[in-house]
Amino acid sequence: MGMKACRRTSETIGMVLLVFVLLAITVSGSASDDIAALPRQTSGFSQAFRNAPAAWGDDALGTYGCPDTIATTGCLVTAFACVLEYYGIEVELPASGGRISGSDPGALNAWLKEHGGYGRCAGDGYGNCCLEWSHLPSPLVLRTYYNSSETGIDQRARSRIDSALAQGQPVIAGVHWGQPCGVAPDRSEDCHWVVITAQAYGTYVILDPYNEDSSSSVAVRTTLDRGVHGNYIIDRYVIVDAPAYSPRATSVTVSLAPGPGSSPTDLSQMVIQTANLAIGAELFIEATNPNGTRWSILPGTPISEGRWIQTVTPTGVWLEPHELRLWSVPLPEGIDPTRWIWKAWLNDPLLVGVPLAQDTQSTTTAISASASAVGVLAAIALLAATISLAIWALTGSR
Repeated sequence: MGMKACRRTSETIGMVLLVFVLLAITVSGSASDDIAALPRQTSGFSQAFRNAPAAWGDDALGTYGCPDTIATTGCLVTAFACVLEYYGIEVELPASGGRISGSDPGALNAWLKEHGGYGRCAGDGYGNCCLEWSHLPSPLVLRTYYNSSETGIDQRARSRIDSALAQGQPVIAGVHWGQPCGVAPDRSEDCHWVVITAQAYGTYVILDPYNEDSSSSVAVRTTLDRGVHGNYIIDRYVIVDAPAYSPRATSVTVSLAPGPGSSPTDLSQMVIQTANLAIGAELFIEATNPNGTRWSILPGTPISEGRWIQTVTPTGVWLEPHELRLWSVPLPEGIDPTRWIWKAWLNDPLLVGVPLAQDTQSTTTAISASASAVGVLAAIALLAATISLAIWALTGSR
């Protein structure tokens, strides 16, 4: 083969491999774009909470004789209460025998009554039953948009909602599920209000304020296509920010520590801490030895016993909502823990494969468990491309 032909072949190979690198990097980056979720998932509130002390479902909604209650038409107020809870904002006002405070629908409704939060609706028979959006608690900043699709979500709305979730901003959406919807025979939009909290693989997770279990104070956590009333179609959506407030993110941390009575260098236990878990979730614990064999806690045994077994698929442990929890797990005996990879993660029960939080502890130089196969291929292709371009440079200089 002539020198020019060799040079052309090397150049072609280099260019092809570079294109492959760019494609691999693009694919790798786009995979992460499939997920957008709030940093902290909140359990929210149910508007229909009636059968319990301090329940708010039967509280009169609005002012000037509005006949409605929170349970019957208070979904929008309850949706905003869910957002207040997410941001950790509490309203407060004087009350006989003390003060009313909190972020639940009852507290927010009482606060709105005292701060001009209700006005007259076109469809009101009498009384002020409509929420005055401009009279909501001042930390909240609202951006309102409309979805133009009659069957799903238009691309612009999807992009805005995903961007808001990725920035930690919940989205309140007015929805309908039929033509007509709701009580009024001519009502066909904004018949119900929900809170969008996450998106993954085309599915939106929502807090539906209407929980048919009137003894439960929490919203129904479901997906947009499986709402309490049916398949929800978004009409209006409101991105809610609170610049002065930063929601505490759900977290899990992993560390290695000495056991009781051990020297500071004797690492014999794995310490796992979870925080700000507002919904039920599964905790997974995994250890990988230097040979690549994966270990997990024996199913059905307490985490604190540290009974490890070889496994391909770790078994999760169900956790109820809590603010802070700590475990000390004994490590397998007779190993060098610094040569292992220790990992823990929390799984969202509604979004399989989408961790709420995860952490890895390792002092090895092994490839991280979080590295994707596409990323590895990209690295290999980049090396090959570099070699090919070096060959081209050498042959071209002759």
